[in-house]
Amino acid sequence: MSGLNTQKKAEKPEKGTGKGRKDDSCGSSEPSLQKHVSNVQDPTKRLTRSSSNLLEHEGISEFVRLAIDTFKFTVDETLKNFFDCLKQLEKDLGSAVDFQANRTDDLERKFLTLEKSCSENDIGNLQNRLKAQADQINKFERMSRRNNFRLVGCPCEENEKCEDIVQSILTEEIKMTAVHIERAHRDGRGNNGRSPHITREMFIV
Repeated sequence: MSGLNTQKKAEKPEKGTGKGRKDDSCGSSEPSLQKHVSNVQDPTKRLTRSSSNLLEHEGISEFVRLAIDTFKFTVDETLKNFFDCLKQLEKDLGSAVDFQANRTDDLERKFLTLEKSCSENDIGNLQNRLKAQADQINKFERMSRRNNFRLVGCPCEENEKCEDIVQSILTEEIKMTAVHIERAHRDGRGNNGRSPHITREMFIV
């Protein structure tokens, strides 16, 4: 009996040893728990990373959207300024064209007025010159008549020379000497059977 008890007592420490193994097995389960916890934490980390990526993606999208909006605004403003400048240029060109048209009309009116004035002046000058020349011719004609006279009743002869007829009359009938006859000729056709008059120009020396 005492031997059995001794054996049982001897076996007790083995139970204690078994208990110690049980404790050892519990101690060995701690890494598994940490692994499980880490496995639980991994999705959280992944979720955080995904959220960060999403936020980063949204940030990039917002930046791109802002860049596009800024570009559109810049283009719109540039086009607006361009069309405003184009309208202003068109307006300025229209004003310049109107100004030049008015100036051309002005110049044309002045030219027509000047041309009319010049024509009137030219006509007036020509008329004055013609009148002056007519007066001068009349004066010369009157002066030339001072040395002229007519011989009436001289019969016509064939192949006559009026200068010889006048010369003979002046020297033989009137007893004039040193008379230079420039020109002598019959004037007209005669009337009622009378011979034409002899008109002569002469210089008395």
